[in-house]
Order: sequence, then structure tokens, then C-alpha cells
Amino acid sequence: MTARVWFLVFASACGAKHDAGGSAGSAGSAQPTGSAQAPVASATPAWRIDSQVAPLMCGSKPLAMPPPHAPPASPASSERELPRATPIAACNDQPSLDTACKCLVASAGTWAKGIGLAAPVSCAPAPQGDSTTRLLDLHSVPADPDAVSAGTAFAVAIAHASTWSVLGIAERAADIDLTETPKATRGAAIDRFESKARGDSTVVWIETDNAYSETSMGEDELSGGASVTVCVLPAAQRPYCSAPLKLGHYEYTFARDKDGQPDACSIREASRLSAHLDSAGSLTIELDNGSDTANVAGRYRL
Repeated sequence: MTARVWFLVFASACGAKHDAGGSAGSAGSAQPTGSAQAPVASATPAWRIDSQVAPLMCGSKPLAMPPPHAPPASPASSERELPRATPIAACNDQPSLDTACKCLVASAGTWAKGIGLAAPVSCAPAPQGDSTTRLLDLHSVPADPDAVSAGTAFAVAIAHASTWSVLGIAERAADIDLTETPKATRGAAIDRFESKARGDSTVVWIETDNAYSETSMGEDELSGGASVTVCVLPAAQRPYCSAPLKLGHYEYTFARDKDGQPDACSIREASRLSAHLDSAGSLTIELDNGSDTANVAGRYRL
């Protein structure tokens, strides 16, 4: 069974990918001097992004998720402040994306341990991104690959003016000590990258997941989760990213010899949340299954 059992797909409605906006009028349509002229509308077409979480699997069948455990009631109109990611300060205002990557490698001793990676690390631009936002693929480089399985992480680099800054870590999967868990695997992935115009800003939506699997005595121990990171790139101000917002977590055991039976999986924890972001700047996260142990559900304003 592969380690990754969780992934997310996003559906966008009422709008296309990041659009530059309406086209300018032709010279032939210019009004004579002094004539009344209607103001030109610059509003961004309405759009909405909805998360759609694929089911976790119990062998060959979907995992039976628990019902939602209702969180404490709160006013429906209340909005929460979007938690900010912690930038890697040493790698702010770099002259290029390449130098931002080199900065992460050079400064790994100050940040890698905090996310479960041991220095040294490697860095390369990931495929996901565009001209202003790019994911950076980070991997630890263990001295003995037979003793330590390399961890991985994804940093978010964003351009502002003529420089690039590393504004946070979107996802991580720590190193594994193979001398203790020789049959364990762990990984992280970027599941979705999408950017949308919102007024004079750009909003970037980044979906990620991480997964861990360990096989022993005919059973698979599975754990992991999914998150969303939202970045905002204002035209005249410095960009920022949210801290990763958890959209689910799971820990369960799959007995291979019981595949297809009702008791094939023993769940210790399984939660799932859905997220909705619209062009008005409202981010809503709702609990669908299990418990919101990270207290993420609620309404946020970008």
C-alpha cells in the first residue's frame, strides 16, 4: 500500500485563472473633449474556490469517517484574523529566485531543525508557481541514506518589486530514523496551486498533504493530514502568507488480511474540514468529520 492515502482536488466556479482584467478601449471609441463619459468599471469578476477532499482509503474501500463533533457555538458574523506564516527572515529581499534557494541552503542550520529536517539541505524550484509566486522543494541530505530517510518540505517564495522573499513553509515531512523504523516511509506533496485576481491584489491558494506509513506484522500504520496556505500579494504593499490551515488529520491501522471487512481499519483519529474562499476576501472553514482539535473552523478575512 502506498504511503499517500490522502489527496485534495479543488474546483473553482464563476471565474477563470488569474486574469489581467478587462481590455482597454480602442482609440476610435474615445469621447470628444468635454463630453460626459461613464466611469470604467475595474471590478474583478466574482469567483469562488471550494475544497473537495477525496476519501481516505481502508485498503480497497473508503474509510468510514466519524460524524462531526460540533465545536462550541460562536456568532455567525464573527471573523477571525488570518494567522500569518513565519517568514525565513534571513532569506528576505533576495535578488532572484535562485539566490533565495541558495539562501535557504546556506541558512539551513537556523530553520531546518524546527521542521524536522537535518542540515544540510538541497533546494530547487518546484513546478508549481508562476512569475510572482513559486514553491521551493527542500530535501535534507543525510550523510548515511541507509540510516536516515531524507525529509522534505516546501517553502513559499514570493516576488515583490525586484526581489524575492521566503514567506513561510507550506508543508513538511520530517526525516525518518531507519535504524528505529526501517519499514517506514514519509512524504509531502503540493496538491493544488491556483492564483486569482482580487481588486489590485493577487490571491494564491496552495493545497498540500503529508503522509506516513509503517508496515509491521501484516498491518499498515497510517497517519498524515492536509492543509491550505493562502497568500496575498497587494500591488503596493509587501505580500504575506497565512500559516498552513489544517483541513484534516488521520491516524489509523489497516489489517491487510481483513481487507474488505468492516473491522479492517482501527481508527484512532480522523477529521476532515472543507474550505471556501471567495472574491470578496472571505475564507470559511467548516468541520465535516471528526473533531476540530486545531480549532481551525470559522470565518477569516484576508
